[in-house]
Amino acid sequence: MENNVVGIGLSIAGVVDKQGKFLFSPNIPSFKGLNIKNELKKRFKIKVCQENDANCFAIAEHTYGAGKNRKSMVGLIVGTGIGGGIILEHKLYKGLHGFAGEFGHSIIDPSGPKCSCGLNGDFESLCSGHNIVKRYYISGGKIKNADPQKIF
Repeated sequence: MENNVVGIGLSIAGVVDKQGKFLFSPNIPSFKGLNIKNELKKRFKIKVCQENDANCFAIAEHTYGAGKNRKSMVGLIVGTGIGGGIILEHKLYKGLHGFAGEFGHSIIDPSGPKCSCGLNGDFESLCSGHNIVKRYYISGGKIKNADPQKIF
C-alpha cells in the first residue's frame, strides 16, 4: 500500500518559536518548552508545520471563508481562551515575537481577575467562555443539572 501523506499540520493554542518549541501556552502550561514538531518529524519522517490555532483560523478564513478576496483581515476566536489572527497584505502577521494576535492578553481592568497567563484583568480573564461561566457561578448563578465541581 502506497503512502500518499506528504506532511502533518499541527494547530495548538499558544506561542511557538520558528523551531517548533512552545514558548507560552496559558491553557496548556505543561507544553512550555515542548517541541512536538520535532518529535513528529522524527517519528513519521515527513514535513511538519506547526502554528497557533487562532492563526490557523485566520489563514483558513482568509483562504476559504469570510476573509476570502480580502487583502487584510483580523479574526477573533472566543472559546476556552481568546485568540486572534492577523492577515496583512495576504500574509499572516505574527509580530516581532509571535504575539501579534494574542488579543486575549490585553489588559482591560488591572484590578480584574487573574488569568492563567499571570496577568490581572486581561480580556481572556474577563470574557473567555470558561471565565464567563466561572463568574456566573461565583455570583450565585445556577444551571439545572450542572455540577460546578466538574466545570472547574
